[in-house]
Order: sequence, then C-alpha cells, then structure tokens
Amino acid sequence: MMSEFPESSDSEFPYSFSADGRLRHTHTGEPYRFQFHLRDALQTETEQRRLCRFLTQHVYTLLQQNFQMRLEEHCSVFMTPGALEHAGCLLLLLQDRGTVRGGLWSWKITAHEGLETGSQIPYLRWALMENYAVIIMNPNGDLHNKTPEEHVSEVWRRLVCVSAAQHVFVVAHGYGGLAFVDLLCCRMEEVQRRVTAVAFLDSSHSLWHQPLGKAGRDWLSCFPSTLHHQCVCNVCLYSVQVSLQDVDLEH
Repeated sequence: MMSEFPESSDSEFPYSFSADGRLRHTHTGEPYRFQFHLRDALQTETEQRRLCRFLTQHVYTLLQQNFQMRLEEHCSVFMTPGALEHAGCLLLLLQDRGTVRGGLWSWKITAHEGLETGSQIPYLRWALMENYAVIIMNPNGDLHNKTPEEHVSEVWRRLVCVSAAQHVFVVAHGYGGLAFVDLLCCRMEEVQRRVTAVAFLDSSHSLWHQPLGKAGRDWLSCFPSTLHHQCVCNVCLYSVQVSLQDVDLEH
C-alpha cells in the first residue's frame, strides 16, 4: 500500500468509520473530535499525523478493495481497471497540496463530516455508474518526490496522452487547479484537444499570473472556477454532467 506515513496498528487510533461513512469513537460511538493541545505543539502534530495516517490508509484500502483500483507506481496514481484502454470518458481527480493524499479532498472535512463530503469516493462511485474510467492523482504522495506541477505533467505525458479516452474530464481542487493550468500553459493545444471540461474547486490558479495567453484564458473562462469545497459533491458533478450536453459521445 502506498503511504509515506509510518505503519501503525489501528488500535493506536480509537476511531473507525461507521456504515454511513462517519468517523466515530470505537467504544462510545461519539463523532470524531480533534484533540488540540494548546501548550503542547508536538502532541498536536502527533494527533494530526495519526489522523492523516488513518484516513489515508482507510481510503487507500477502499480504493483498492472496494473499487479494484490499482496503483501505478511510476506515476504514483490510482487507476480503475483498464483505464488506459477505455475508449469512452476518462475522469481525472486532482486534490489540493499539503498533507491530503489521493482519494481525499480534505482530511479535516472527512474527519468531521464523513467520507461522502470530504473524500473523492462519491466522484468515483458516480463515474463508475456512468461507465467512466478514473485516474486519481496523488501529487502530495508522489513516491518520487515530484512537485505537484511535475506530477501532473508526468501523469498527462505517461498515462493520459496514451489513453484511448475520447473525452477527458478534470476535477481540480485548490493548488491542483494551479497545477492543471500549468500543464495547460505548457501543452495548450494538446490539453484543449483532449479535455472536454474542467471543474475547479476553490482553485488557486490565476488567469493573469500564469502565462496562458488570450486563447488559454478564453478557454478556461468556459468552466466554473469558484465552486466552494463544501458543495463539491453535488455542484461539481452537476457541472461535469451539464458540460456533456454539448458533446456527442457517439463520435
């Protein structure tokens, strides 16, 4: 299992996920509460690392066991079976920078509001129901210590470019949006030709501070860029579906 966090026993973390995807105390059933130690920064950091490690390992297990996603170690991503050979639609999920790992939008939201709000599981489930192939990027957990921009560029070059997908859709959160726009700056014609729609969630990208040019800015202006993270599960999937109305998927 891909993780840079030290291995630990689940017994060290006294919480587990309930059937409805909420994090609750193993013995009391109480919702998760982060233990902030005002006078002990090291203990607070340790608590955060334990939470991140538990959530990361849990979601990685769900991706591999429940959705049969496989780890592509050269690019440090998860892919659905046959993703590169799938000739229909391909969905790329790209999270923010920091401690959050592939399969999660936010470990804080996941801990307090559950997997259905804070993880990428609803996107994955929806995509599979619609017969999409899926690649979950993992710039913060890249095994080769690449920057987010380098990670996105390599995933595009080694996987997306060689895929059989007719239509590529991108959902990018936070710094992931900036990394995608960096790819667009470097491979303008190629990205515009392959990508059918982009949904930006609280994106950090800039139409003016990144060297897009007028063509790039005009192209990006067609897609939403101010969606709030709290409503991603409904609004973003809707925006991707709406974009399909102008696409003939039979050709």
